[in-house]
Amino acid sequence: DGVTSFKMYTAYEFGASNGFLKRVFDRLAEHDAVGVVHSEDDSVCRALTAELRAAGEDAPETYPQSRPDYAEAMAASDAVTLATEAGAKYYGIHTTCRAAADALARHREDGSRVRAETCTHYTTLDDSVYAELGNLPKIAPPIRKEDDV
Repeated sequence: DGVTSFKMYTAYEFGASNGFLKRVFDRLAEHDAVGVVHSEDDSVCRALTAELRAAGEDAPETYPQSRPDYAEAMAASDAVTLATEAGAKYYGIHTTCRAAADALARHREDGSRVRAETCTHYTTLDDSVYAELGNLPKIAPPIRKEDDV
């Protein structure tokens, strides 16, 4: 009965800090609810976006550089660690890269209640789509390099 899951973001200006995530996962564990997390390290993404803008790099093809796979993996690793420590269920959404999937897999191996998903566009497209379609496929996390599909 009631709410069974809570969606959180670690990216964007409204993204949750690790301290906030810890408090939420502690409460979720008390209620056997699921923490659903869109994981990207906001500070890394903001810093890289500022660097690209300062360099005049604003073509659609450069967008993935502002949200690299390691920013996703860092945030996913932090969030799943906090969930595991709290004994909460974790569901990672929009998992786009091998580095993030590996971080989540390490926690699954220890019997934690960790799950994740991806989307079709992350498994069927690669970052060449930005050169072809411009800003149309601009999503977060971005579509990754061919060798990460």
